[in-house]
This record gives sequence, structure tokens and C-alpha cells, in this order.
Amino acid sequence: MSRYRTINVNLDRQYRNDLNWNFEQIGIDLTNMEAGLNTVVEDLIGGGFIESLEAARDNANAAATHASSEAQYATTQGSFAKSQGDYAKAQGDYAKQKGDYADEKAVAADEAAGRANTEATGLEALKIAVIDATQAANTQADRADVAATSAEASAQYAKEQGDYAKRMADDIADKSGVTSINGKSGAVTLTADDVGGIPTSEKGTAGGVAMLNEEGKVVDALGNEVEGKVTSVNGLTGDVVISTADIGAATPEEVQKDIGTAIAPLTTQLANHESRLNQLENDTGKVAANVTGLYRETAWLKLKQEAKDRIDGGVTFADDFSGNRFGFSLNESESQSIKIRDGKMVMIEDLKTSHSAVDEVVVNQAYSTAGNGGRKIVQLDNGWIVAVCRNSLTTTQGSFYFFLNKLDGEGFKPLCYMQNTSSPIGDSIAIASKGEIVHVVCSNNNASVVSISFNVKTVLNTNLFKGGGLKSIDIGQTAIGNVSLAIDPSNGQLHVAWASKNATFPNVFNIRYSKSMDSGFTWSEVEQITTSAKDYSSNPSIVVINREPIIVAERSNGIFIYKKTGLPYLRDEIASWTYNIILSSETYKYQSPSAVVGKDGAIHVAWHGSDSSTAYFNIHYRKSEDGGISWSRVEKLTNETTTNTINPSISVNSENKIFIAFLKTRNNSSFFIKHDVAWSEPILLGKGEDPSTLDNNSLNFEIPLTVRKETNSVLFNGEWTETVEEPRTTATAVYDIPSTDYVGAFVQKEGAITVSAFLNNILMDSVLDDDEYKFETAELLPSPVPAKLRIELSRQTIDGGENDAITRILGGRA
Repeated sequence: MSRYRTINVNLDRQYRNDLNWNFEQIGIDLTNMEAGLNTVVEDLIGGGFIESLEAARDNANAAATHASSEAQYATTQGSFAKSQGDYAKAQGDYAKQKGDYADEKAVAADEAAGRANTEATGLEALKIAVIDATQAANTQADRADVAATSAEASAQYAKEQGDYAKRMADDIADKSGVTSINGKSGAVTLTADDVGGIPTSEKGTAGGVAMLNEEGKVVDALGNEVEGKVTSVNGLTGDVVISTADIGAATPEEVQKDIGTAIAPLTTQLANHESRLNQLENDTGKVAANVTGLYRETAWLKLKQEAKDRIDGGVTFADDFSGNRFGFSLNESESQSIKIRDGKMVMIEDLKTSHSAVDEVVVNQAYSTAGNGGRKIVQLDNGWIVAVCRNSLTTTQGSFYFFLNKLDGEGFKPLCYMQNTSSPIGDSIAIASKGEIVHVVCSNNNASVVSISFNVKTVLNTNLFKGGGLKSIDIGQTAIGNVSLAIDPSNGQLHVAWASKNATFPNVFNIRYSKSMDSGFTWSEVEQITTSAKDYSSNPSIVVINREPIIVAERSNGIFIYKKTGLPYLRDEIASWTYNIILSSETYKYQSPSAVVGKDGAIHVAWHGSDSSTAYFNIHYRKSEDGGISWSRVEKLTNETTTNTINPSISVNSENKIFIAFLKTRNNSSFFIKHDVAWSEPILLGKGEDPSTLDNNSLNFEIPLTVRKETNSVLFNGEWTETVEEPRTTATAVYDIPSTDYVGAFVQKEGAITVSAFLNNILMDSVLDDDEYKFETAELLPSPVPAKLRIELSRQTIDGGENDAITRILGGRA
């Protein structure tokens, strides 16, 4: 028997009783679910599970600290003892990271359990697994402790033997009633032999033992200090190298195996727990879907009841433009200039417009478009195009110039600019857009990162630096590299990544990140993503998937991807971001990555690099369909052996075709390649360098919209088709009705529109009552036949926009 009663369609008392019973049962189910969820939260928090994880993590930290201390002391006993202590510390840190990872997963479990009703089982095993991991780290620390203690004991042995005789003599003097000492009685005189000591006669003599001066240093027979040297270690002489076997310590492989054995159950427990929570979340979603379905069914039944109440006899039909329609069907092919959305039928037509630009001049100056990770071209919601480029002439301290193309045949026109008249503005800029707003992030004075946003329709051709809207993102840097900006289309949040040097990492570039949740008005605290003192990270390219930022960047040994959660590797204890390696090599260079997200959510990445076949750079590509965890095989897209192909800029169109623009240095020309079923050969864009493509996967283009620097100008290319909504003064909706000879209908409208209706091209009689038309067949059709109800809408002007619409149709047929 199903959980809820089936609602009958007779619209009688029983249907209302069944409906009320269902709503009461839903309320009970929701109350029970909330109580179950509260129990899970209490088990997770009140049961001490989180505290146990924190305690386990603290134990791992303590073990690591102890291992470090003991290893430092062991340094004086031999270089290997030190390395073993350091290794034990590293394993303790590793266990700490795993403990932190478990902590993060536990918090995630706590949040997800808010949607479940029971998921407390198995948590004790998880806690035990964490403790086991901590004990494994403690075991390795103890091994280093033993090694250090053994070395210390060897060094102190001689002193302890000498002290022994003194303690024995003092004990004899302090106590009464001694009957014998070492088997002697009476007035006993002990010799060195009696206590295992060294006779004085043997001190400082040949074949005896060395003497010590007052400072405790070894002297010869004449009282001169002598140099002491270790003659052997563990029976070995010469340049001694101690192995793990010599001091009874574990090898690194054995230690790693022990840690891996201890961590494996924890990893499995976390994976199983997360899987169960995901399943419960899906089940909760199904419950919500069922509730939504009931509400939808209720709306449908109410619509049907209202039609029945309004129509005397016959078979009813209705449409509320919210997904509830019965009794007839909309003939979309015969309807014209209508769209159904937000509970209305509005008067709008989709018009497709084709555009083509070949070497269209943006500005007659050789301004720079460099920096392939940061976009230099955006398209507004109304189709307008904005481009930005940099004038690096020293006479103006460097400036960024913005240009606007309204696609009205007038080409690009100056829009505004950014110029810091007191210091150089910087070399890097990136732009993104939403609606009519352009968001800008750029470097300033090679020491800071700033942002500004402006409305294209209201901005004046003025210096944005002096307008008061500049926002600081990062300061106090000693050098700024390229910046990259992405906007989350789901909520408008801005995400920015850049490369910089600072006092903490003065020698190489590292990646930093910030975000804005209020369209650039304020920015979050900067996060240091990479923290290397010797391996640089630069040229970031940032994208957003499912509201989470993903950064692809060049490193000294490859192309890496960074994400807050979900990737295979934890970066380190300084930042919580995870990472994965797209491609790495200690031999070949991989540089200047460009990333984009396709219509299907896949991450596409292109870069230039060398390989074993040639020292020249060529374009390479990989993609990930699971958020960066796994990657397709590396594809080498160009095969140049006499010139470099560099600085790719990647984009994806509305049909999920991939386009990559790049520079070929031999003739200083820009090309692009595209992928549909397979990759094309390079296609010439034209002379010029540093092409920057538009990132807009909702646009249908066959040549990517691109700006590039030519010898004396900045040029724009592209070929695209876009669909633009145009308001109309007339519109037609056609419905197919089953066989009949009579139709009556009520059409509710809003705004300044006039409505007329036709049945099989015969005008129906009409009466307007307030905002509702009543239509009925003027005369019966000759015989019952399949019929078409055509509703004509008209208005004098389009000023009313979407407020001129019809909002409901109720009707009946004979």
C-alpha cells in the first residue's frame, strides 16, 4: 500500500478527504524526519565524536613534536639518527593531515546528516581508525627515541661506572651495622678491582687510560690537552655510513607501509560514510520531489475544478501557463511570437542574427592583449561587446583602455580608461560581465591587486582611477604576475586568482585567491594557495563549477589544478585547498595554461609545452569530466619543429565545440583550431599576437570572438549567430482540440492587450468583463470534427513589455 492516498479525479467529497489526509500525513512525516535529524546531530556533536577526532589530531601533533625533539638530539650521535627523527616527524605531520582530513569529512557528515534520519552507526569504528593512525605515528617517534637513547647510553657508560664506586663508598659511610662489603668484613679496604674501577696507577700511563683535567678534557702524561677522535662506530671505521639495520631502526619504506596500513581503514570508513550520506541525501530529495509533485497535482486539480465550476456541461480544458494544461494541446509550430514563462503567455519573438568580423579595428594603436589566463573581451546580455587592452608607453605610466561595440555598424568606440598618474598601473588585467555591468581586476604599481565595476550604459569616457569606485583586493606584494577573473553565473559572485611575490615568499611567484559576494563591493580575506620558496607558480586561469572556484596554474615542473575540496592531494597545512597534477615533467616545460568549462560541465585546459620530439613549444590539451580528479589522455594539437606555437586561449560554444586560439611566432600570426568530432588543422585568424578569446558557452559561434595585438593596432575577429528576443505588437496561440462542434472559453488577461478567438477560422462571439474575455461559438459547426482554437493577441505599442499578457484559459467543448 502506498504511503499517500491516491487522489481520485471525480472531484467529490472523497477526493477532498483524501487530499486533506495526505497533507496531514506529510506534516507528520516532516515532523518525524526533523526529530530523527536532531537525534543524528546530537549523536555527532553531543556524543563526543568531533571531540575525539580533535583529540586524535592533537595526539598526532604531540607525537610529531616529540619525534622532532628526539631526532634533534640524535643529530649529535650520527646523521642517520637525525634523518630518522625528521622522517618520523614527517610521518607525524602526515598523520596530522589525515586527522584534519577526517575532521573536515566529519563536519561535512554533520551537515549532510541534517537531511538524513539515522547515520550514527559506524562512527566508533571511524574514531578507532583515527586513534590507530595516531598510534602508528607514535610508534615511529618511539623508534627515533630509542635510537637517540641508545647513543646517549653509550656515551654515559664510562661516567656511570666511575660514579658507582663513589656511591658505594658514600653508602658505606652513611649506614651503620654493615657486616660485609663485596664479601669482605672488618676494616675493609676496597680496591679498584673490587668495584670494577680503574686503578690510579693506570691513569695517564701507556696501556692505561687517559686522564682528565679540571675542565673535564683529556690530557696526556704531561698534562697537555689532546684531540679526541671517534675511532669506530658500531664496529665500523673510516667514513662511516650508518644504516637502519645498524641501529635497529625501520626503513622509510617500512615506516610508510605502517602508516599506510593504519590510514587505509580510516580512508575506507570515510568513503563508506560519505557514500551512505549521499544516498540519504538523494532519498531526501526524492521525498521533496514527491511533496512538490503533490502540490503540482493539487494545483492541477484546483484548475480542473475551477474549469468544471465555470463550464456548464461538456468536457473541460484549461491552461494556467505554469505547467498545468489539460483537455487540449498547444500547437507550437502554428503559434507565432509567444513565449510561456512565469505563469504568463507573453508577446515575444526569437530572432536569429548572424554577425561576422574580420580584422575589425578596435583601436589604431599597438596596445597589448597579453595574459591568456585573464579574458580581455566580454559580451553583455544585450549582445554588446567590450574589449580592453594596455598601453605600456612610459609617458603615460601605462594605461588600460576599454572599447565598446554595440553591433550597430559603427564598430568599436572608446568607453573609458584606467590610468594611475602617480605610478605605473601594472601589466595584467582581466574582465568579466553580468547584465550591463563589466567587472575589472588588475594589478597596480606592481604591488597590489584592485577591482572596479561599471555600467556600460552610464559610464563616461573618463579615468576610472579617479572615480572613487576602486576596491583593494591585495596589498603589500613585491611583484604581481598575471591575474584571472571568473563570475559565477548562478549567483553573480566574483572569483579572482593571481600570481605574486611577497615578504614571505620573496624569491618565486605563488598563487593567491579572493572572492566577492556583492559584485565587487567587498572582497574576502586573501588565501595563499601555493607556498613554495623555490618552485614558482604563475599564470593562473580560474573557472567556476557548481559554485566552486577551480584554478589551473603553471608550476616550475608542470600544469597543476587547485580546488578547495575533492581533488586527490592536500596541498599542505597552511591552506586547505586540494590539488591534482594535470601534467608534470622535470625535463620539459609546460606553460601558460588556459581553462574553460563546457556546456556539459567538463573542464577543458590548453597550454604550450615541449616534448621529446622537439624543443619548440606546441599546443597541448586535456579535459576532465569529474571536476579535475581524472583527465583524458594528453593531445598534442600542433606539430611545429621550426617555430613556437604559444599562449593558447580556449573557449567553448553553445554546441560544446572547443576552440583554441594561439600565436605562431615564426610569422607573428594568430591561428585557431576547433574540435567537433575531431580536431581541425590550424586556421588563420591573421597577423598579430596574444589572441584572447571570449568565454561564453551559451553563444553559437564558428570563429571564436577574439582580440589580438597587431603591429599598429588591436584587431577583432569572430563569426557568430545569436538569438535576440524582440517584443511584438501581435501574437498568435493555436490549440488543438479533440472532435467537437461547439467551444466556450474564458481567457484572463493583464495589461493593455486586446484578445480575439477563432474556432476553425470562424470568429467567436466575445464579451469582456473586467480583465476576462468570454468566448463562445457563434454558430455550431456542421458536425463534430477535430478543431483548432486560435487566440489572437494585439496591442498598440510594446511599452508594456511582459506586463501585457494572458494569464489563464478555462474552457469546455461539446
